[in-house]
Amino acid sequence: MRVLPLSRTASRRFELEVVVADAPAPVQAKPSRRLAANLPVARHVVAKVNAARPAGEPSAQAGELAALDLLHEIEQILIARAAELQPATSMDVTADAVRSVVGVKRVDGLLGAVADEFPDVETAPPPERLEELLLLRLANENPAARPLWVLVDDTAFAGPDRNAAIAAREAYQGAQPPNGPHGETQVELRRAPAR
Repeated sequence: MRVLPLSRTASRRFELEVVVADAPAPVQAKPSRRLAANLPVARHVVAKVNAARPAGEPSAQAGELAALDLLHEIEQILIARAAELQPATSMDVTADAVRSVVGVKRVDGLLGAVADEFPDVETAPPPERLEELLLLRLANENPAARPLWVLVDDTAFAGPDRNAAIAAREAYQGAQPPNGPHGETQVELRRAPAR
């Protein structure tokens, strides 16, 4: 599973590249980008974010960041499981459907922007970048993640191409037979945690 990607903008602004190096000795001995598995690093990340936060803004907590990381991982597992149950919902097939609706050039440009802003997905193939685009959008829409939005902010590639790609993905997967435990579509399952 891929880790929760943190934006390049946030990494520079909060100097997150050095968080593991600044962490206590036990963390240095076993560094992990998985924030749910490395709470000392999560604490350092939110401390840097909170130190730069304007007065009156809600502060972020390490547990919230770990929870967002876990939610990201759970979403990946659910997407993979859905593809096993219904191959038509796989991100490979979905990416082709999105490209056919939105256009190859527009989608590839958008996915390139995702890789530029989120270095953790730079080397990922286009279907994985599309999956990250969706998961990042869900994280940005989740009101419980508001204090952490600055870390996963997707406004660097906001606009008509992102909106069209997400709408095309949701239209395509929403038209597939429901496979949730209570007859939910993949779109409904993805949006359930934020609701």
